[in-house]
Amino acid sequence: MASLNIPNDIVDAALIEAIDHQQNYQEIETHVNANLVNKDGSVGMAGPLLLNATATAPLEAVGLAQMEAADTAAAATASADATAKADAAEAAAVVTANAYTDTKAIETDFATDVTAGSLDTTGTAALFLDTGNITNTKAGHYIITVTLDVKVQTVAAGPTVSAFIGELHVKNVMQLNQMVWHPLPATAGSRVTLSQTWIVTAGAGTTLDFQVKVRQDVGGTGSYRCDGSNHSFISALFVG
Repeated sequence: MASLNIPNDIVDAALIEAIDHQQNYQEIETHVNANLVNKDGSVGMAGPLLLNATATAPLEAVGLAQMEAADTAAAATASADATAKADAAEAAAVVTANAYTDTKAIETDFATDVTAGSLDTTGTAALFLDTGNITNTKAGHYIITVTLDVKVQTVAAGPTVSAFIGELHVKNVMQLNQMVWHPLPATAGSRVTLSQTWIVTAGAGTTLDFQVKVRQDVGGTGSYRCDGSNHSFISALFVG
């Protein structure tokens, strides 16, 4: 509020006219009405409120500059705290990820056999393709893919030929889902490409050998030739 100046002094033992009193009261009334701010907001401040000093007590008013400085400091603290927590979480994740006993988190091994030779079938299963031994570190699955180039070699009267059978053997144990071809009527030289996939479960530290054996139905007639020349192959992909 601006300074208030009373025009007429009141002195002990001195006479003062009523008009002088009235001037004093009028000056006070005019000054108050011109400078007072109403709490209900009906009369507001025409200019900004200027504080004499920076607030130091909880209930003291705070200026804009002090508030902005406090906000900047709080944001910097929050950012530093978030960064520290993120770094700690990342470090913990790295420790967890490295806690494997395996040498690999994901392990893949691949083996294949592509034969250049050919094999004529009989009623007894004969070895045609072989991956050799594969040892996996982790537990997982092998994806075995076999492709055979097969043609009718000889036919019997009729003409007939017994069914061709291709088998997958794992450690000398025949797996389900044989590869079968039975052309009727049979014609010597008839040719087909057979392909099949198996999924084989393997425990950790397992050594397996995947073999393809071929034959024709026992007691059947005629024969087949499995053609190599890079046309027939077996592949074993391990994923664990």
